[in-house]
Amino acid sequence: MFLGTFEYKVDNKGRVPLPPKFRAEFREGLVITHGIEKEYIEIHTKANYEKIASDLTSSGVSNTAQRMLNRRVFGAAHELELDAQGRISLPSALRQTSQIEDAVTLVGVNDHIELWNPMKWEKEKALADAEAMKIIESREERS
Repeated sequence: MFLGTFEYKVDNKGRVPLPPKFRAEFREGLVITHGIEKEYIEIHTKANYEKIASDLTSSGVSNTAQRMLNRRVFGAAHELELDAQGRISLPSALRQTSQIEDAVTLVGVNDHIELWNPMKWEKEKALADAEAMKIIESREERS
């Protein structure tokens, strides 16, 4: 399980360290891709990404729609390994799309990690905080 929020610098080669407590989860490598909204980058263990792939390819959508979904989801994904210092090299296309330059915010999101441009993360966090309050309040009203 990936929990917590971390701030890191991106070096001039586009590398970013992963938190030491997360590194053991990626012994077998990892899959990195952009998030569904293309505002951030997602990092998955290979096992988690294989589960996502299995779920997507067995979804029962039409062949044309499935091919389009496959291109969208798998076309931007990269298999990577951690280097000896526990870093990954962020593919430049993913960095550009998510506007990650010299700093990055890593967010543990249970079964994966999200990498955000720090300014975008602050905006997203404010939206998420407001939405979380609405959900909590609606649950309290039902109980």
